[in-house]
Amino acid sequence: QLLETHDSKDLECALEASEFSDEEDETVELSKDHAATSDEPGLSSTAGYQCVVGTIIVANTFVIALEAVFMQNAEIKDLCDFLESIFAAIYVLEITVRVREQGCEHFFIGPDWTWNWFDTVITATGVADAIMEILGLAGVGIS
Repeated sequence: QLLETHDSKDLECALEASEFSDEEDETVELSKDHAATSDEPGLSSTAGYQCVVGTIIVANTFVIALEAVFMQNAEIKDLCDFLESIFAAIYVLEITVRVREQGCEHFFIGPDWTWNWFDTVITATGVADAIMEILGLAGVGIS
């Protein structure tokens, strides 16, 4: 009878472990499904994030206007060029956050695809301008 009790306890432990393992697998599956179909808003859709990005856009516009007014001043132009590079890096980071949250497909062909492509093209232009500035090719006519 001791052997039967021992065997039945082993069987109970094995069954409990099996049930726990199955529950764990289901939890992992639910987590994967939740991550793939989560409708929870990401960082980029929060009001604070959008406020910060909007403020950066306004600051960038101010720097562009400042550069246009003081174009002849080499010191201000150098400062503006440096700031433009910083803005380009911030915009790349901002687009990266949105792409990671939404996924490439949703970002580029989802409901806001027009704005997302617009942001991407404008940012790519800013990055190209920053690279040309670094390489000393800014202001060189291509045509």
